[in-house]
Amino acid sequence: PQWQGKVMGLCGNFDKNTANDMTTSNNMEVSNAQAFGDSWALGQCVSRNGITRPCEADLIRQPFAKRECAILYSEVFAPCHNAVDVTWFYKNCLTDTCNCNRGGDCECFCTSVTAYAHKCCQKGVAIHWRSPSVCPFDCEYYNQDLGEGPYMFINYLWNDTVIASNRINGSILPLQIGNAGENNLMNFMITPGLYKAKQSGLPVVSLESAERPNYFIHIGESDHLRLEQWEDNQHFHEAASFIHHQSNWIPGYSTFELYSRKGYFISLTPSAVKVVQYEYSESFRL
Repeated sequence: PQWQGKVMGLCGNFDKNTANDMTTSNNMEVSNAQAFGDSWALGQCVSRNGITRPCEADLIRQPFAKRECAILYSEVFAPCHNAVDVTWFYKNCLTDTCNCNRGGDCECFCTSVTAYAHKCCQKGVAIHWRSPSVCPFDCEYYNQDLGEGPYMFINYLWNDTVIASNRINGSILPLQIGNAGENNLMNFMITPGLYKAKQSGLPVVSLESAERPNYFIHIGESDHLRLEQWEDNQHFHEAASFIHHQSNWIPGYSTFELYSRKGYFISLTPSAVKVVQYEYSESFRL
């Protein structure tokens, strides 16, 4: 059939393999039906009779929301205003902040501002807006709508060792969980790939620091792995993109293949995090 393997969505991809039918719009296989369905949602229809204005209903929360959401119109985000219209994001920020009754301001106000900052970043305008008093980096643990995670990347044989980054110099290193310090970043988001390949069905992703948004694991010279700030160029996007293989060799475990160098994978051992070429051996797969 002419459409076999060329479609995607709620009905699967028509490749005659039912095991991967629950693939999200970000090309990630999931087991949770709700997460799978939500990823393909384009919006939600509501009755006009049921529309509420939370800021009008909560006169105590309203002044706080207006004061905090004003950061979107401030000089901090001014460089992005010509690139991305802030109006819609400001209205959503007011609604979310006034209506927040779940996870506090991290999950409501900060998520709304993060969404605008993320869109600015996609347009090539990186905004450094966080501070100890405004949505510190710890809030990012709640802001999971922009990617899957956060995750810690471990090895099948050494599950007490994770991939980490040094906050000061950006180097990628192996770290025993019990030895983590304040300068070690160990949590990552699996986000849609920065490099957008044309007509590619590959599950391309990027690995963004959950504790330091807009910083990605990047392949540099001599295949050195580093955590680097997002840059607006194709070379950076390709070097910070990976093919995400899920349960390819070991059920429940993922492997990340370099998009820029097919057949090369990120390898984690207690002594090093490095790029290695694929070998057809059991020891390599473990």
